[in-house]
Amino acid sequence: MDLLKWIRRAKRTGDASTPAPAGRDHADGRHEPAQGPGPESSDAAAPVTVVPSSAQPSGDEAQHETAADASEPGDASALPHHEPVAAHSETGEETLIRRVLAAPSLGQARDALDEIRSGTGLTAVILGTADHEIGRFALRRLTDPEHLAAVAERAHERAIGLLALARISDFDLLAGIALKARDAVVAKSAVKRIPDPSTLARIARSEADPLVCRVAVKELHDERLLADVAAVASHAEVRRAAAERVHEQGLLAGLVGAQVADEVRAVSLSSLSDPAALAMVAAHDTDAGLRLAALARIEDQDALAQVARTSMYRDSRAAAAARIDVAAVLVELATRDPEASVRRIAAHRLRAQESFAAVVTEGLFADTRAHAASRLHDAQSLDLLALQDRDWQVRASAARKLRNQGLLSALLRRDQAWQVREAAAGRVRDEIALAQAVRDDAAWQVRRAAVTVSRDQILLGKSARWDKAWQVRKAAVARLDNATDPGGATSSSAAVLANRAKNDEDWGVRREAVQRLLDQELLANRARWDAAAAVRAAAVARLESAGLVEVIAAEDSDPSVREEAARRLRTLRPDNHADAASCDQD
Repeated sequence: MDLLKWIRRAKRTGDASTPAPAGRDHADGRHEPAQGPGPESSDAAAPVTVVPSSAQPSGDEAQHETAADASEPGDASALPHHEPVAAHSETGEETLIRRVLAAPSLGQARDALDEIRSGTGLTAVILGTADHEIGRFALRRLTDPEHLAAVAERAHERAIGLLALARISDFDLLAGIALKARDAVVAKSAVKRIPDPSTLARIARSEADPLVCRVAVKELHDERLLADVAAVASHAEVRRAAAERVHEQGLLAGLVGAQVADEVRAVSLSSLSDPAALAMVAAHDTDAGLRLAALARIEDQDALAQVARTSMYRDSRAAAAARIDVAAVLVELATRDPEASVRRIAAHRLRAQESFAAVVTEGLFADTRAHAASRLHDAQSLDLLALQDRDWQVRASAARKLRNQGLLSALLRRDQAWQVREAAAGRVRDEIALAQAVRDDAAWQVRRAAVTVSRDQILLGKSARWDKAWQVRKAAVARLDNATDPGGATSSSAAVLANRAKNDEDWGVRREAVQRLLDQELLANRARWDAAAAVRAAAVARLESAGLVEVIAAEDSDPSVREEAARRLRTLRPDNHADAASCDQD
């Protein structure tokens, strides 16, 4: 049992609660100690003795007592144990300590204090007394650094802890105080007195109070140690604070690329400015957010090119390509990147004709070669591409820019890819070639393209009636002339429109025909009786008879048709609509 436990046990028995008898001084200078009460004094307190080790509690009782002792003021765990207390009898120093702790003031404790010689005894007094003056007086006599450290760690009064701390210079003792002091101000003051970087780093990495650890980070100036703290410190706020104080680019790059907390990597990245290091992160980091954040900090074109060329991640390559201005790098990406989106971004950033020609010539992928061909201006190059290129996408792209009618007609007749024939049909002006395509081409896309540009009403009428593809019939109907002959007779084109409005099997074709009709009788018929609501609504929108429209608005089974009829009625009878609105307001 150590000295402080003895003191607490003495206090529990009551002996230390009142001052000890002062005894008597003799004339010859001898001091006679006061005698304890005799056996006949049954109501007096029995003398307190130290419990021998054989009588100490064991098991659960011992654990409970240890826990209780640890929670009381003056815990002896902080004291050095090189001066054990005898287990069988009370020493003279213990008696002196008892007297000091029971004294109400320094004046009455002074004599006993003067006789206490050991550091353990003085420490027990400092930690055990509630009297400020007694504690300070004992502290002035304490010289052993370990005992001073115990006082700094365990003192209940901050001023005492700071006074003890001021007399300690040993790094290890200061570190122990920083990690274990019960007062945060004392702990932080201990940190500020430590000049050794390794010790400061050890404190910052520990599980001590985060405020103490942050003070250690603030006092630390070695960036390698700060980087280590940022990587492994116990507290997130300490890791972040350490990372914010690292500025050396190599260390920052190491933190960003290390397996450390996300907030450390993000903070380190915000301070990283080296283009090569940023490029490594942007190209290869597994965290997409970090990759793109690193890329956003890169201004150097070489670094952007490195990311676009080497990253295995599509998003990084695409983001880098979108910021590259060097034509040679863009051509390289447009011709060789395996991802279509990256190639497309690079190709769209090209401006020079020679760059487009290079992509067409050197490209590995048809889509970007076709895009480059669509931006070429040289007629001879376009002619050659339209006739000879291996990819139909490139031939079609070139055909859309051709002006050579002979070549376009040849492509419309002979190219094996319907996409190329379709592109050529959209540029051909030769009605004979268009008629041949409408009549003979197997691809409805080509026939539709031909009727879309043809002006031959006879050809368009035939296509509108007889083509097997509704897309072609609809395109032909859209090109038919709906005018009447000068004599008032219905033109052949208008007759075809009427026929298609009533008889075409596809409602899309019928609606297209209705939208071009002028015949009110036929429009009324379609508005009342067509099976498709979309056709009826289109017919209603062209009716001139307000009475009929009113009937349809009331009777049609489809709400979309009724709504269209209501809109048409407001157009045909604007005055009635205004009167109704005025009545509503009244």
